[in-house]
Amino acid sequence: MPSPPSVALTPSSSAVTTRLSHAELAFIAIVVLAFGSISILVGKDEGWDFRNYHWYDAYAFLHARLGFDVAVAHHATYFNPLIHLPFYWLATAGTSWLALFYVGALYGLNVLPLYLLARSALTRLDNRLLAAVLALAGLFGSTVISALGKTSYDTVVSALVFGGLAVLIIKRDALCAAAAPAAAAAARAGLLIGAATGLKLVEGFYAVGFALVLLLLPGRPAVRTARLLAGGAAGTAAVVLCAGFWFVTLERATGNPLFPFYNSVFRSPLIDPTFFGSTNFLPVGFWSALSFPFRFLLDYRIADDAPFRDFRIPLLYVLLPVATVWFAVARPRSARLVAAPTTRILFLFAVGSYAAWLASFAVYRYLAGLEMLAPLLIVAALDCAPLPQRLRLAALAILLLMAALFGHYGFGDHAAVRDPYVQVEGLSFPDPAGTMLLMTGHEPMAYLLPSLPPAIPVLRIDGWLAQPDDGSGLTALMRARVAAHRGDLFLLAAPEERTAADRATTAYGLEIVTAQCREIRSNLGGPYQLCPLQRSAHQPEL
Repeated sequence: MPSPPSVALTPSSSAVTTRLSHAELAFIAIVVLAFGSISILVGKDEGWDFRNYHWYDAYAFLHARLGFDVAVAHHATYFNPLIHLPFYWLATAGTSWLALFYVGALYGLNVLPLYLLARSALTRLDNRLLAAVLALAGLFGSTVISALGKTSYDTVVSALVFGGLAVLIIKRDALCAAAAPAAAAAARAGLLIGAATGLKLVEGFYAVGFALVLLLLPGRPAVRTARLLAGGAAGTAAVVLCAGFWFVTLERATGNPLFPFYNSVFRSPLIDPTFFGSTNFLPVGFWSALSFPFRFLLDYRIADDAPFRDFRIPLLYVLLPVATVWFAVARPRSARLVAAPTTRILFLFAVGSYAAWLASFAVYRYLAGLEMLAPLLIVAALDCAPLPQRLRLAALAILLLMAALFGHYGFGDHAAVRDPYVQVEGLSFPDPAGTMLLMTGHEPMAYLLPSLPPAIPVLRIDGWLAQPDDGSGLTALMRARVAAHRGDLFLLAAPEERTAADRATTAYGLEIVTAQCREIRSNLGGPYQLCPLQRSAHQPEL
């Protein structure tokens, strides 16, 4: 990429601009188009989450099936569907190729805020090449690149988070000046980070890093108060804009705007009044939490279900505390690569976000944004060392190369690209208008349901959210609907979960007509079994 002649300047944020040259725009466009195209080559997402709820939730929203179907995607049945609607529409009204290009291009779009972040953070005006390298290095982290073409969107909403962080860095002088410009800058950043949180609530831990920046940046008390209030208000407004409609919908349907989560607070009568959240990976105890990045580097299973290995986060976990001390007490031996106010913002954002992530989820893929931001954070950390600039750049190159070689790259869970996106064989019924379908077990099968006749209600009577004998309001509701149904009843289950299916249907006073079971196949999973059900002679007490 062409760059202007070298000029050793250290611009303030007032000299920083978001305007891009023709060469920079071409660079951004090439990256976005390239990742969109690569996504098509990788193939269709057939991962667990896609089969469980990414496809189904969009369909259910568009066809008003909330309450008509019950718990078919376990707790994910009740997630905000907004982020999944464009992909579903492109894949059904358009083509699979178009939908895959869309999700890949969104991944590639991270390059824009990452590039602006790096270009604005670096002190020299001839910083375009290094900024481009850092932005691309962020996109090629082993875990995040492995998510290319997937519909989990952790590496898509990250672009909004980076956009908010870029505003903080570009407007770093305004944030510390008078109350009005500080509030305006904080509000712009808050809108972007709030939008990311509204689209995917687990991104909310980045709001803690954002708040820590607004709180601890220099400024008079009035300035700090103004930027905190403005950033918080704008972030809240963005959450309401992106998710408020769904909070209201869930409140009306279940009595809990975050159903089924935090039911100890909202007390929906449908499930027990206990906390229901993602707590499987939270470290227990001080030493367990302190050593967490090193332990998940050795054994991915303590931080995620899917295999991963990338040492960028553990590396930052070591570098940032040391760099913070260097930053506070040591004078640089040569000109800084990263402006000191920017280093402060980056460190505060990363530390606050990581601490909130560790306390609330500890699921590694939610932390994908910090893996993408790691190259710039490593530059900022090394920049604090009292070393010549050439040595700092050499250390950066070595660390990024080692990270690339050490990482685990997993491109599984993809299928060949053909239309329609989801293809199902054997899912037919003699009387769809009078049929009810029951699901059992934990296997992700909700992606099959858009292929059903729309008149058929589907109830997962046994899964993670509801079990036949749990005594919950949700189960009572399903028992009443099954008892009142007078038409055909069918069971959909995975063959390997047949024992659970027998147990669940027996608890509902039903028997599986094994001789009439037939195999259901799809292009993304299976096989599954579709079996008629009949009432047993001895009905259980309700």
